Amino acid sequence: MPNNWLESVKQLAAVKAAGFIDCEPIKQGITNHNFKVTTEQGVWVVRLNQPQPGVDREREQQLLCWLAPLNLTAKIIDINPAQGFLITEYLNSQLWTQKDFEDAAQLQSLADKLKLIHQISYDVPTTRLDHRILQYIDHYKPSQKICK
Repeated sequence: MPNNWLESVKQLAAVKAAGFIDCEPIKQGITNHNFKVTTEQGVWVVRLNQPQPGVDREREQQLLCWLAPLNLTAKIIDINPAQGFLITEYLNSQLWTQKDFEDAAQLQSLADKLKLIHQISYDVPTTRLDHRILQYIDHYKPSQKICK
């Protein structure tokens, strides 16, 4: 990972204002540069976005804002799709293992959270081409004019 990523993290206004202390890469990400950043105001995850075909960061921001009141995601500290970053609180938790998927209580907890997500009302145009074509067909109104 190039050294300039650390400088990019340090220069983010929210990180500077919070009092930068330390930064270490998070290696689990496959498409972006992710860092665990310790500041005087807390421990955060800073994601420096990499361009990805089909990834709409503005839509992602919208979705994260819709989910925020449900307390299902890390708290957003700062987000700016145009500048290419997302900063959230750091959640010190474990990834699920096969054992978690076999635990009825864990699965019920997951199902309860998914129900909350599915109750969110939103109006976002679809991005998949096949869905957009079907949406177009559903809303297509043939002209009442008869060509002569």
